[in-house]
Amino acid sequence: MGSKAMMMSRIGSKGFTLVEIMVTVAVLSFGIVMLYQAFFTCLNAFGYSLRRLDAQRWMDEKIWEMEDELIRSGTLMTGEHAGSFIDKNKNFGWKMSINLIGEAQDVYLYRLTLNVCWKEAQRDVSLPQVAYVQN
Repeated sequence: MGSKAMMMSRIGSKGFTLVEIMVTVAVLSFGIVMLYQAFFTCLNAFGYSLRRLDAQRWMDEKIWEMEDELIRSGTLMTGEHAGSFIDKNKNFGWKMSINLIGEAQDVYLYRLTLNVCWKEAQRDVSLPQVAYVQN
């Protein structure tokens, strides 16, 4: 064997084969796909958390509003109430049930059941809250 052939065999043995490169690219691609999936899952969870906090804040304000109305007028209109609102370009629907639980000497105790729902990706999310108010 000549020196040229010996040199070529040494150079060829130090390089990567096509199969090794393809396996490396496949493993790296799989890792990148998993990282992107984790990133988008975190983004969806973050968005859900923000919308849940927005809905919770709105629910607290609605209950305070009902409590204020009870203090001003002395009574609340019992029954079912429903509506919708938009917060940060997201549509929310709400439903409230007001029930008189008891009364004694011009003191009324009401149970407010408030439920806010919205569409999150392909699922419907519902956030319930129960509060008791009295005058």
